[in-house]
Amino acid sequence: MKSIHLYIGALLILFAFVYSCSAEEEDIAPPAVVVQTPEPEPPAPTQYTLTVSAGEGGTVSSEGGTYDDGTNITVTATPSEGYEFVGWEGRSESSSELTISLSSDVTLEAVFGLISYNVIVNSSEGGTVSFQGGELNYGENLSLVASPEDGYFFQGWEGDIIS
Repeated sequence: MKSIHLYIGALLILFAFVYSCSAEEEDIAPPAVVVQTPEPEPPAPTQYTLTVSAGEGGTVSSEGGTYDDGTNITVTATPSEGYEFVGWEGRSESSSELTISLSSDVTLEAVFGLISYNVIVNSSEGGTVSFQGGELNYGENLSLVASPEDGYFFQGWEGDIIS
């Protein structure tokens, strides 16, 4: 009977050991998984292209570029010597300095024109002049010939003479 008690006691210890091991495994919960969602990036601002050019006879302060919606850009047109600023192609603004708030793609061209002068030439009694008058552009040369009549001589030019 002693051996049965030993046998039953050994079985009880073995059962207790197996039961306690399996109970520990069941009590252990898997670690919590934390999933981090990245913050969504704010949408990129809308961008527009400004293209600026200068016609013959001048320059512009900027060739343009790509800018965010609502950006204010100032562009200045500067005429070369002998030219004057006429306006902006496709726009009604007449100032050579233009500030634009971009809300769409914009193309600008500065327009320049030659400066012109109205020339009037008169002769006094006793002679004639080869040119009676007309319009000349800046930088153009004008040749005048004063022809005295018989009995007169050419004394010189009077008036607003530049050269």
